[in-house]
Amino acid sequence: MRARLVATAFELGARHEKEETVLVGHNATNRVLILAALGLGSKRFRRIGQDMAAVNVVTVDGGILTVITLNDTAI
Repeated sequence: MRARLVATAFELGARHEKEETVLVGHNATNRVLILAALGLGSKRFRRIGQDMAAVNVVTVDGGILTVITLNDTAI
């Protein structure tokens, strides 16, 4: 799942360079992508908070995922 998520994020980033895109996912999907962006392994899965309807902002730049916002529920 992690490899597919990262590949999809890079594909969307390349296809929509300099554009904002939205990737909607569930709790587990979000956590896995965030772990990949942070360079952390799956053992940290439960250490990533994901509240209902939370917003995460992750950028794709030059093949690098960067977490900008994590678990934001104030939007």
